[in-house]
Amino acid sequence: MASGPGFELSGVAHLIQPWGEPARDLDGLRHGIAAAPAEVIFHHAVQYRLRHPGADEQPRDDFSAWIGGVAQDDETAERLSFVVQARHATAESLRAELLEVLDAIPTKRRVERDAPEGSAFPFLSAISLRFSIGMRAHDGQELVDALLAADACVWFFHLVEEPWTGGGHAPLLAWLRGTSDDRLATWLEEAAGSGLPIDKVRARVQTRWRRSKIGRHLAEATRAPEDARREAARQAVVRLVRRRRGSGDTR
Repeated sequence: MASGPGFELSGVAHLIQPWGEPARDLDGLRHGIAAAPAEVIFHHAVQYRLRHPGADEQPRDDFSAWIGGVAQDDETAERLSFVVQARHATAESLRAELLEVLDAIPTKRRVERDAPEGSAFPFLSAISLRFSIGMRAHDGQELVDALLAADACVWFFHLVEEPWTGGGHAPLLAWLRGTSDDRLATWLEEAAGSGLPIDKVRARVQTRWRRSKIGRHLAEATRAPEDARREAARQAVVRLVRRRRGSGDTR
């Protein structure tokens, strides 16, 4: 959370430990989800995005991956995945929708959809350990620079985990909306809400920020006096020549 001027960025690590009895069929999975504390729901339906930051495509949550890959029920896996991908502010709202999907399956079929020997679903709990990364942003540019240099856990903590634990409230976005770069808050929120792997979220935000800066520079150049525009053009040519000479390009 921010303290003093600017906003202090944090990272997060998770202590993973087993919880309850493993689920050997869809019925066991249903009962486990119904009884599990929020830390278990978080690990399997939220924290998995941090475990796959560089995935080529949208990763599946643990519940859906097990149902589709082990219990061999693609239809239910798809429905559960859709539920997880929807934005949920609390563990209870997500739990309710997960149970709604599983309760729609007759009990007999839930029992029949069992796992092969040794492939039961292990319920795990994730305890969050927050830490400062020693970086503080005072505006949008400093924030983007810090985020682009930061580990995936920083993106995950501020854009995914904090809104989850805070009932939808994201302190970083709230601070950013109070600065002159409030559009960046919307871009960060949209990218995080896409469900994409963290590395793709990072790339999407970086691209939008760079394009916005180009547009701003063009607008400023258009408003500048003619002599200032000429000087800016001359300086651009000088920089280009210097770069070519430095790279050995003598054309």
